[in-house]
Order: sequence, then structure tokens, then C-alpha cells
Amino acid sequence: MKLGRIGIWLSVALVGFFAACRHAAPIPAVPDGYIELKAGTTVPVIDGISVVVDTAGISYCPKPVICLVPNSVHASIRLVKAQSSQRVRLFDLLTGTVYRPNEINRTDSIRLDLAGQSYKVILKGQYLGEVDGQSTGRPILLVSRL
Repeated sequence: MKLGRIGIWLSVALVGFFAACRHAAPIPAVPDGYIELKAGTTVPVIDGISVVVDTAGISYCPKPVICLVPNSVHASIRLVKAQSSQRVRLFDLLTGTVYRPNEINRTDSIRLDLAGQSYKVILKGQYLGEVDGQSTGRPILLVSRL
């Protein structure tokens, strides 16, 4: 009888130990050339341009819920170079590939001229995985010369 109880307690202890030792999945790196957007930050990119992030976010609809606007990424940024500055607002619905790990989803982009040079600004949502059964991600941005 005692041996049976000891076996049960040992089994419970081992299951608890292995559950506690489970490592969280690694967060995917930001793709080359992209920057992660965090509100209130200023990030240098290319050609002396700095991206000033006013607002940025990504939103996922909880899985058991049907949402009017299911999943989206948005940003309001300023691109600054020397005395030139341009405000850009980007928004996109993330559809189709939202729940695939490490997937770069749809984009919103704009072409703009800054200090005599043309640039392409691309906003994407990067899926990071799930926390407590809900999808998580981050807004990322690419500024490239045309």
C-alpha cells in the first residue's frame, strides 16, 4: 500500500518537474532590414533617416470570437532626415496566414520622397506565437531606397 502511494507521488513530482523545465519557444528574429516598431521610440534606418514612432500596434482577434475587424497592424510614424520630415500612417488587415509561426503577413506600403531621394516604406505584422492560447505578434517596418 505504501509503495503504491510513493509511486503515485513520485509520478506527480516527475510530471511537475518536466512541466516546469519546459522552455518557452524562442521569439523569431526581426527579418533583415526591418525594425520593430515601439511607440515613443526613434530608430535610425538608412541614409541618415530616423523613424520616429508615434503609435504602432498589432491586434489579433481572440480565437473563439468572431470579430468585425479580425487581425490588423497599424503605425503612425515620422521619417526625419536633416530638415525634411514626413508623417506616414499605415494600416493593414492580416488575413489568411495569421496563425502560421514565423510568417510575415500581408503588408501596407507607401512610396515617398524625402530630401531628394525616393523611398519605399513597408509595414508588416510578424506572428510571434501564442501566449495563453492567444496569438501574439509585433509590427515591423522596412525603409528602402528606390
